[in-house]
Amino acid sequence: MDKPQNQKPSKKHKQFKNFARFSGMGIQMGLTIYLGNYIGGLLDDKFNNVDQLYTKTATLVAVFLSMLTIIMQAIKMNKTDD
Repeated sequence: MDKPQNQKPSKKHKQFKNFARFSGMGIQMGLTIYLGNYIGGLLDDKFNNVDQLYTKTATLVAVFLSMLTIIMQAIKMNKTDD
């Protein structure tokens, strides 16, 4: 039997939905940082950079971008939960 359209989801369903969202955000953040580090490493190898400047820079940019994305998603999630 289907629930009526105006009935709010149960607390357990909402907790699972939030868990899935935050898990996805963590995976996304980890992959973004990994890819930044990997691309920086490729650039360092290509240009024979011993100081690993490209790796450090690309990783830092990836951390910044992933944090920005997480903050934007959290703001969006907060607006939709109200």
